This record gives sequence, structure tokens and C-alpha cells, in this order.
Amino acid sequence: MALISETSDDGSNGGDPSKNPQEEEEEANQDKEPKEEEDDQEVNQNLAPIRRGDIPVILIESTVALVRRCHYPRLSLLSRAFRNVISSDQLLVTRSLLGLTEPVLYTLISLPSFAPPSWYILHRSNSSLRLSRINSLPPMYPGCTAVTIGHKIYVMGGRNGLNQRVKAVIVIDCRLHTWKHIQKMKRERCYAASGVIDGKIYVVGGRERRYNDWVEMFDVEKGIWETVPGPFSPVASSSGYFPIHVVLIQKIWFGDLSRV
Repeated sequence: MALISETSDDGSNGGDPSKNPQEEEEEANQDKEPKEEEDDQEVNQNLAPIRRGDIPVILIESTVALVRRCHYPRLSLLSRAFRNVISSDQLLVTRSLLGLTEPVLYTLISLPSFAPPSWYILHRSNSSLRLSRINSLPPMYPGCTAVTIGHKIYVMGGRNGLNQRVKAVIVIDCRLHTWKHIQKMKRERCYAASGVIDGKIYVVGGRERRYNDWVEMFDVEKGIWETVPGPFSPVASSSGYFPIHVVLIQKIWFGDLSRV
């Protein structure tokens, strides 16, 4: 519409009749450009640069909530504000309200089979499945056992390079792919059975014989391990070698390979 108005034939727009409309438009634009540049420079001088640390938390949260979880570890490197938002429980609530929660499959794989296992994530697309290694997490102890509570994975026991059982417990934050050691178990265990019941972690076996410390329980809120007293079934394995187990109906079920 502006082009039609500016190119009227009767010259009623106040232009020079000796010049065609295109020449008048070019001259008009030449007259405007310097002033527009001056206005832009004045605006830029008045605007202070925005630093990453000055971005409002609510804006970070509303933006990050729309991003897939697999990108969170990299986003957490932008600034402390991003790390705080990604590691907050409120972000999970926001994603749930938006219907954006997504299941993520983590798996421990030994490549080659005798090497300490490392963590991998299964990525699903419309056409294929792909495993990618989480390089920020160290290899785990062979023979360890793991459970998941919320956004954290607890990895317990295993054997070290000297083929000795260990008490070590590692907790992994799946939002940032960071990890840390927490309080050790009371006894060394390898290929133990484990499960979460009523918000507490139970570890069974992983030792050669059934002593009173055959079962341990970790109180996540208190951060302490406690021994679960017996008696235990006389048919329970004395070796405590339970690489296959599952939690079902508030009970831990495990297979005794020594009796197969």
C-alpha cells in the first residue's frame, strides 16, 4: 500500500514532476538513512550488555524446561544460574506440568567384557536406537549393583583391580552427569542384590556367608547404613552371588545361580 501511494501519477505527494517515482524514493531513502543510523547508535549506547548471570531465573527455568534432558549437562556449563535451575526440583515440577517428562534408559556396559563397566544412555529417534557413552562419569567397579531414586542412581559395591570386594557407594546425579562418593556400606559386597522399598535402599548378599550383616539398609534421608537383623531362610545361598534380581510387591527376588 505504501508503494502504491508513493507512486501516484498526479504528483499529489509533493514530489518533483520532472523526476520519476523511483528516483524520488531513492532520494527519500538517502535522506532517512543517516538519521536512522544515528538513532540506532543512540539506542545501543543506552542499552547495557546483558550478562549470563543477570538472566532472570524464571526465564532460565521456562526456557530450559522446553529442552530435552540429554542437553542438560552441556547447558549446566553456561553459568552457575543454569546449574542451579537444572539441579532444582522445581524444574522437574515445571516439566511435569507442561507434560514434557521423558523416560531415559541408563545402562552399565563393559567393553570389552572384562573391563570395568561404563555408563551409556539409550537415545531413541523415529528411525533408530543409539547408545552413547557418558564420558563425564568414571568406570564403575565390576560386580557393582545399582538402584534409582528420583534423578539419582546409587551404585554400590563391586571388586577392585586386586579382585577384592569393596564397600564403596557412588551416587550419580542424572541431571548434570556428576558423581560423588557417599558413606560406605558396613561390609564389602560384590554381585549383591539390591532394591528400593519404601524409599530405602536394601542390599542383600554379595558376601561368601550369611552373617548377621548379610542384609544392609541405607536411609537416604539420614545418609546412614544400618544392618538388617535375621534370621534368614536356611535355603538362602551362602555365596551371596546374585547378579540377577528384581523388586516386586515390596520384596527383593533374586536368582541363586549356584543352584541352577
